[in-house]
Amino acid sequence: MGGLFSSGFFVLFAGLIIAATVARIAKRNAEVDKAMKHFLENFAGKAMTFGILGLFWLFFSFEEISFFGSRFWFLFWAVGAVYAARKLYIHWKKEMPEERLRRTMNAAQNKYIPRRSR
Repeated sequence: MGGLFSSGFFVLFAGLIIAATVARIAKRNAEVDKAMKHFLENFAGKAMTFGILGLFWLFFSFEEISFFGSRFWFLFWAVGAVYAARKLYIHWKKEMPEERLRRTMNAAQNKYIPRRSR
């Protein structure tokens, strides 16, 4: 790999780790609902995993360790990243609105259920 490619990959993998850290900090925000917290937790875990795996691959490639620095590991990384991004997209577009709707319906029903007074 040339200097431009390795620098670009380093920026990509470091950016994933930084994005995961930002997502973990944003998850602690009190204004975020539970569906968004769940999404941010999923995103942070996947981004951190793929960022660290990518940095390991880049390190082994830079040190010219033949097996662990091989190009096919990047192919596995890319396929896994596309699969994880697809799962996150499905969660964002389909599951989050359903979860929010379910929570509002439960809140609307629960206001009529008698509670024990304290």
